[in-house]
Amino acid sequence: MYRVCNWTAFLLFLLAIFNACTILNRFTRIAGELFGMLIAVLFIQQAAKGVISEYKIPVAEDATAEKYQFQWLYANGLLGIIFSFGLLITSLKSRRARSWRYGTGWFRSSIADYGVPLMVLLWSLLSFSVPSTVPSGVPRRLISPLPWGSASLQHWTVIKDMGKVPQGYIFAAFVPAVMIAGLYFFDHSVASQMAQPKEFNLKKPPCYHYDILILGIMV
Repeated sequence: MYRVCNWTAFLLFLLAIFNACTILNRFTRIAGELFGMLIAVLFIQQAAKGVISEYKIPVAEDATAEKYQFQWLYANGLLGIIFSFGLLITSLKSRRARSWRYGTGWFRSSIADYGVPLMVLLWSLLSFSVPSTVPSGVPRRLISPLPWGSASLQHWTVIKDMGKVPQGYIFAAFVPAVMIAGLYFFDHSVASQMAQPKEFNLKKPPCYHYDILILGIMV
């Protein structure tokens, strides 16, 4: 996998160096909207899978734990639905804050601009308001180990194994890297173009290729 990432980063560097982002001028608005619809459908699919998975016991977990008993597993799934749709509805409401009939102008503008991240923070805080009698792990939370923790050491030491990959696999990794680099390029560039339409009246500096360069470094 890391050889695929190496090839992907190399291709992104080439796209940035030769300023391949100039082809964005040939994309029409409808092409960008169709691509955005595709990304939205994929996100909706992943959200639905995530909500359904709240009713299931994760792989490699102890099925006899209290939090995985039927009643708590059902409660965890129900809380997942409440938090998911609560976040969705309140975020959509906050986006229309400029048309509200109450509140000052700056308050409504602030809610319209920053309402979505505020709703994420609010509903995340609400998830901690469950009674103390509820077992730990309900509702279920993401586990993100520290970058320097023992669970993350393999990400830092993987470079030691790169020399063990046969040459045939190294060159074969170029094929999926082309597809990944193309997806990164169009996803990032078209999304940037969609975020800067004429009606937003934004000043658009020529920095698309810098973004692709940074994306290559991150890969």
